[in-house]
Amino acid sequence: GRTPTKANSTNKVKKEIPRTQRKINHLLDHEGSGDTFKYFKRLNGRVGFTEGKEVYLTEKWDGTTVQATNQGIFKRFDKIKKGDSRKHNASEAERYDIKELDLDDKSNKHIAKALKNYVEVFKTLPDGYCVYFEALGPNIGGRFKHIPSFHEIRVFDFSLKGEYLPFEEAITLAEQYELPLTSYKSTTLNISNILDLLDNPTCYDDVDAQLEGYVVREVGYDLPNGGAIAKIRVDDLEKVSNDNIN
Repeated sequence: GRTPTKANSTNKVKKEIPRTQRKINHLLDHEGSGDTFKYFKRLNGRVGFTEGKEVYLTEKWDGTTVQATNQGIFKRFDKIKKGDSRKHNASEAERYDIKELDLDDKSNKHIAKALKNYVEVFKTLPDGYCVYFEALGPNIGGRFKHIPSFHEIRVFDFSLKGEYLPFEEAITLAEQYELPLTSYKSTTLNISNILDLLDNPTCYDDVDAQLEGYVVREVGYDLPNGGAIAKIRVDDLEKVSNDNIN
């Protein structure tokens, strides 16, 4: 007879562990550490962006990053402690561990509340796909303490067989599976404009809470590993230096 399909033998098949949520580099160039750390009003050369190019400015949510496939819910954990200098040069595999989450475990109760409406949807994702999102709620991120009933997710990335997909495809997949995607807008990359946006305390597009920042994404299809990506936060502004000499 035929070998049973994966769907019929889920309990016997070892779960495929998806690619860990990647480290996203900062948009701005920077130097120093601790008290001497500062950002400059120029692009970080490692992120692959150039000013004047069209990009997506996506909202960065203040939650905890979770990921899901049709086989389970997973979360990234740091192997290296905060402040350890090894972090900067460590590879993804050296820096992060990934574990499957048991949503029935009490320690995950706040994440479980955020995911409640989506767990069944994740099970319908095709094999090889992984969705990455922030789990949000008043007991997860400080920005939502004033909204006790807010338990939600915001999707920001997808990967297929370990390769990140362009944001264009994340838009399509989120729509297809009716998953709430982070709000985004298309704009020309201009550091001064982004710093001005962050300097005017602004709320999330669809929730009355202060924005954490932006993740900048490359526009286009067929981009290697999903294209260029970088982050910048409202809280980073106080560390931006006016001294812009190369």
